[in-house]
Amino acid sequence: MGFLQIASWNIEHLSGAPRADRRQSAFALADHIEMSGINVIALQEVYLTPGDEEVRLGPGQPTIPSRARTERRNADLDVVCYLLEEHLDDPWAYEIVPNRQAGDRSQLCAVM
Repeated sequence: MGFLQIASWNIEHLSGAPRADRRQSAFALADHIEMSGINVIALQEVYLTPGDEEVRLGPGQPTIPSRARTERRNADLDVVCYLLEEHLDDPWAYEIVPNRQAGDRSQLCAVM
């Protein structure tokens, strides 16, 4: 019998600052998730990425499709899911949950 590993992380403004100024790294987040063996993670303080923004691992790299289950997406979470899928051979997706106040797009929660 296996166990389901569940975690929660206050990620502090994931994609909330201009991308060049962000303090979190999608690569580091993917490493933490992979090393800990987490199956499900809830993240707090996630911000939305415009739906038309192209997400890439780096300049000249192919576009990474969104792994969001709704129209609300986060570029860093798209990268995290992509990296986890590459390393673990399991599909990853996420959903960003809307705030209780309609139209409030600050510090959202996401479940991966």
